[in-house]
Amino acid sequence: MRISRHVFGAALAAWAVAILLVRSAAAEDAFFDIPLADLKITSGELPKPNRKFHFQAGWNAMVPDVTLDGEGEAYLDVPDQSFWNFQTLQNDFSQGHLFIRAPEKRDVAGRMGLPTDDMSGMNLVKFDVPATAAKKLAEEGFYLAKAHHYVELGQQRFPGGAWFRHQVQTADQKLEELDPQRHGNGTAIPSGWVVPPDPTDAYDLFSGGQAISENLQLDRQLQSSPDVGDRSIDIGTLTGITVDKIDWKPLLKDASPKLDPLAKLIPADQHVLFFPSFAAATKFADESSADDTLLWKMARPHSEDAGIRQRYEQQLGLSLSDVGRMVGQATVKSVALTGSDPYFPTGTDVAVLLETDHPDALATALAVQIGSYAGQHAGVLPESGEMSGVNYKFFRSPDRAICSYIAALNGAVVVTNSPKQLERLAQVGQKSESISSLDEYKFFRTRYPLGDKDETAFLFISDPTIRRWCSPQWRIASARRIYVASLLAELTATHAAELESQNAQPSKIHPDFAPADVGDLTLSGAGINSSIYGTLAWMTPIVEMPVDKISRSEADGYNQWRQGYENNWRWKFDPIALRIGVADSKLSGDLTVMPLVFGSEYRDFVNISRGTKIQPDAGDRHADLAHLIVALNTKSEQMRGWSNMASALSPQAHIDLLGWLGSSVAMYVDDSPVWKKLHDMQPEERQNFFDDGGWSQLPIALQAEVSSPLKLAGFLTGVRAVIEQTAPGMTQWESLTYKDQPYVRVKATERGRHSLGEAANVALYYAPTGDSLIVSLNEEVLKQALDRQAAREAAGTKSSNDKGGGTKAVDAKTPDAKAADPSLADLPWLGENVCFHVDRKMFEVLNNSGVGVLLDFDSLTDSALQMRAWGNIPILNEWKRLFPSEDPVKVHQRLWHTQLICPGGGQYVWNDEWKTMESTVYGHPGQSKQRPSMSAALAQFQSANFGLTFEEHGLRGRLELNRSPNHSK
Repeated sequence: MRISRHVFGAALAAWAVAILLVRSAAAEDAFFDIPLADLKITSGELPKPNRKFHFQAGWNAMVPDVTLDGEGEAYLDVPDQSFWNFQTLQNDFSQGHLFIRAPEKRDVAGRMGLPTDDMSGMNLVKFDVPATAAKKLAEEGFYLAKAHHYVELGQQRFPGGAWFRHQVQTADQKLEELDPQRHGNGTAIPSGWVVPPDPTDAYDLFSGGQAISENLQLDRQLQSSPDVGDRSIDIGTLTGITVDKIDWKPLLKDASPKLDPLAKLIPADQHVLFFPSFAAATKFADESSADDTLLWKMARPHSEDAGIRQRYEQQLGLSLSDVGRMVGQATVKSVALTGSDPYFPTGTDVAVLLETDHPDALATALAVQIGSYAGQHAGVLPESGEMSGVNYKFFRSPDRAICSYIAALNGAVVVTNSPKQLERLAQVGQKSESISSLDEYKFFRTRYPLGDKDETAFLFISDPTIRRWCSPQWRIASARRIYVASLLAELTATHAAELESQNAQPSKIHPDFAPADVGDLTLSGAGINSSIYGTLAWMTPIVEMPVDKISRSEADGYNQWRQGYENNWRWKFDPIALRIGVADSKLSGDLTVMPLVFGSEYRDFVNISRGTKIQPDAGDRHADLAHLIVALNTKSEQMRGWSNMASALSPQAHIDLLGWLGSSVAMYVDDSPVWKKLHDMQPEERQNFFDDGGWSQLPIALQAEVSSPLKLAGFLTGVRAVIEQTAPGMTQWESLTYKDQPYVRVKATERGRHSLGEAANVALYYAPTGDSLIVSLNEEVLKQALDRQAAREAAGTKSSNDKGGGTKAVDAKTPDAKAADPSLADLPWLGENVCFHVDRKMFEVLNNSGVGVLLDFDSLTDSALQMRAWGNIPILNEWKRLFPSEDPVKVHQRLWHTQLICPGGGQYVWNDEWKTMESTVYGHPGQSKQRPSMSAALAQFQSANFGLTFEEHGLRGRLELNRSPNHSK
């Protein structure tokens, strides 16, 4: 019996081992390499080569994708891997391969989303693959295809870049395991991934936002090695910015402006946002935090929300609304927000100062309120301290999710998330200067007087602030922090499964590639934490990171950065100020940047327009959709250069480009039935319309002011002579009349029609008048301009005989003055050199007619929001594949502390037919939904008005966003 038991036990053990071996064999991954030409397609078809591209919004988000029914993953390998770029439509999908990894050898079914033949959308292609097609040799091709796929996703700048890079790295590791000789020759992440440039952001250009970006260059990082093995160089040996500052005394003269009361408490080398009252602070906060905020969505349409304001309010344990409920608005006179740097998304020190007559009482009340909130978090207890003669209380959790220091200062209370920031505030007036001591601050408060009814907030960035941001300490500390952030992101991707389980036990991790100064790295349910640098949610502020010793690589990197930065400055180096107004009827901004960098994108405008001004009634002011006007200084070097080029084209014609030109040139877009016609067309019809020369029907005109009608006649004669000399017999010039007003039509002759092809039916119309030259490809638009010109002359509103070619005010009460639109009284030219105004309907036109894509203004339309919405889908699909029972949006937020949002206001849901996430507003690239005629943000405003003035070495930009009458807050 005993033997039989032993035999039975051995047999049972052997049986169990056999089962495990069978299961292990069954669980071994199976790999497939299927030529697409041989793939069994059960539904749909492959795209054909030599396809014709149509300018369809969102085309570059149409990433070919493969999903399997059940577990596993699959990737395409098609000749010319960048196959969703419109330049590469010649590739032949039938020459590609489908690579599959399944958890076992079995029949596989799935579906592919592939671009349509004209790239106007995507087709769903379903397929079946038999188990017998599996082969071990397909493993290498699978990981190569996988690496290529994620490299391409990373190059598109979609959210999820850290995960895509991690996937490339893991694929490379597999390839090296398969072939150790491959080391260094795999598909490693390219150094400096190719990033497609963003479309021209007209909002940034006309509002002056581009000037801030150019001057600060905060996104321009040091080119230094992350190697920290040899940090023996004293950072004090490095030279910081040496560009001179402006002497403000001559500009200030005897001015003695009223200053913000809290300015005396702010360090001179910190940025600050002043609010003249508590009510103004809450109004600004409400505007900037709304989900459909017009100001922020117009400035930068986004598909990610880091919840910055909410995160800092939670960290401080306080919000302005809490203060309002506690003490009322009367107790707090004014508010200021300050800090050492603007790196809010990754982590910075912030301080809120509240001006009050009772600082001790308010500090005590705030400590009680913050303590009540902090007490809801385990392990957070109240503590006290003293710093530079200032007593304070604080609450702080180990992960810094709660971090709040409260102290009473001279006439104010401060709440900050950094002990170093509290120390800097306490030392103002003792060891450091305040903002109120700066002449540049006084100059800007002269330009933007405190107490102006239109001011809701005033932002000031001083010269010392910018110099500190450009210092060796700040730039090198920032570079180190960025490197550690990328390390934390990589570790987050590596441990994504553990972190998502939310059951990860705290444990130390020791990656081979961590720098020595990163401290202890800990994995817990809250994420990856560095004892020195913090977490991806809250990185240690730079002001708390002393940098004394640096490496040679860091020193060389900073010196190279400083040289490149200083090369942009040929004169002086100084500050930035911005006044912001928030009202029920409009949002406004008034920005001054002094000076502009030498290589500014505004340089062309500066070169042709500085030295002259746009007159109040310049241009053809009427109820158009968009109107751009630029001042012209005909004596400028740039203008004279163009004139010389024109003369050189035909010396015999004696073309004088400058003699007849006035002080401005304008271009405008009118309303027209053609926009409705384009809206009703299908994409292919619309493309054919433009291909056949239909763009000549667009209601667009150019108007140039004329200083000398006689010289204009000579110029036109010369231009005609040049054309007839270079293309004899190709054009026909006809003198026509409309309501006793002459104009000219230039069209192709019969001979010219054979050469011009698609443009054969296009004609050019121009009309020289007493004070302007009007040019258009649309005859009706030119006639309407002549009607307005006649109405102005009849009303006596504009006359070329006025002294200096000036203008009189438009009399809106004159019945015949059709151009005297009363609504234009609210849209004055806001600048002296470049002005632009646009009606809300212009965005509808760009959105619905296809013209936005054609003119590369797609970023200004709702299709830009669609593109951003679709850009979230690849990473959401990754989370859905890995964690099928979880909400992918919540998974992403837990891992990366950022919420992926649909910029059109929709939600992300699962489409089971296509096996993909989609937006409830925009759908997905394979099944687009009808976009709204206008995004929620744009629907809030009636018109936008922009103006730029180029001052001596600087820029002043103004903008007004006028809300729709039915807008409600």
